[in-house]
Amino acid sequence: MKLKIPFGLAVVVLACCVSTAKSQKAASLLDQIAASLPQMDSEWKHKATEAYKRADGCTQASIKWSKGEIDQGATVIIHPTLKSARLAFRRSGKEDLQDDFRIDGIGDEAFLWPPKAPQGGAFNIRFRRGLVEVWLGTGSEIEVRRYGLAIVAALATTNKRP
Repeated sequence: MKLKIPFGLAVVVLACCVSTAKSQKAASLLDQIAASLPQMDSEWKHKATEAYKRADGCTQASIKWSKGEIDQGATVIIHPTLKSARLAFRRSGKEDLQDDFRIDGIGDEAFLWPPKAPQGGAFNIRFRRGLVEVWLGTGSEIEVRRYGLAIVAALATTNKRP
């Protein structure tokens, strides 16, 4: 007896399998990022990860850590394709002011902005490693770079550069 599966049903099942695989990959990447600060310093504890799927196909998450009285967070965007991740870092116009803040050594591309306020402001970093884009900020340039490097190191094992 031959089993006949309608073509439409086969396409739906295949699409569900692909979608599930992408969701599992996003969850795995978020788990690696969540573990990054505790791997760098055992005093850091992962508190929460809240993620959702955006209309553009990206997965966006807020990840929170704590170290005693210190709280740290990051916004993570996992792009569906390397092309879309690269486009997110594309120059926006003929006079792109972001270029003044471009830095090397963290991920594939990165920007680091100094505090806007003379006192009490935060250094903010935005970087990309493969499909993953991360935004985070803290009061120290040394710390924000250190956290960025810890996240990149945690992603290095599975999120290979093309």
